[in-house]
Amino acid sequence: MNKQFFTGSKISYETDLFQKHFSAYSNYLYDQNFIWLKKEPSIDELAAIEENFMENWMNDAPMFKFNFPPSDSFLAHLETQGFSTEKMLIFTIPSNQLASTSFPKFEISKVHTATLTEFLNSKFTQDLIYGEEFAKINQHFLLTLFKEDILDLFIASTNQAVIGFATVIKHPTNIEIYDIYTAPDFRNQTVAKSLQQYVANFCQDTTIVVVADYSDTPKEMYKKLGYKISGLFYQAQK
Repeated sequence: MNKQFFTGSKISYETDLFQKHFSAYSNYLYDQNFIWLKKEPSIDELAAIEENFMENWMNDAPMFKFNFPPSDSFLAHLETQGFSTEKMLIFTIPSNQLASTSFPKFEISKVHTATLTEFLNSKFTQDLIYGEEFAKINQHFLLTLFKEDILDLFIASTNQAVIGFATVIKHPTNIEIYDIYTAPDFRNQTVAKSLQQYVANFCQDTTIVVVADYSDTPKEMYKKLGYKISGLFYQAQK
């Protein structure tokens, strides 16, 4: 499995066919509780995996991840079982190629203890579109990572109002922009671009990693900023 990006999980069980990943933070976080398939399983093998581990998936929402090219028959079978499959792209860029010396009129700063509540309130409001329970779980998750010094947070603001933010996971050999957000009224005004450039200036002499859905609009922004595709994987969720 590619270790460039954050999973928030640990391997709790492994066979020649798959790894079972379990979140150290919450079994509610579906993208951190998943089965990583090492190779394409047969229909019977897939059914056995799902049956044996279903009880550990919240909301009956199992997720498989894998980086082998899936056969058409495998994808068709997943679809018949109620799974939707996404192709995820891993983008990378050296921080010195993204860094900029010019910044926009709005203010960008790294979040410290004194401004943590301001960030968490803004993030909570954004997360409410996924439900209050998820928003509360994610607050705990982000606060834990922040206290463990795994996560750096950056906010963009104007007139003392938060208009965007970026969450950055610190890996031993790179950093990952785990989440980036721009408030609706400020989109297409270089907020996301400027946040990334600020992060690049702050985290020098490293490689920046982002993960995007193949069909997502942000992947075009990453290409324009100079990111290169360095890998891919698939995820299938019911």
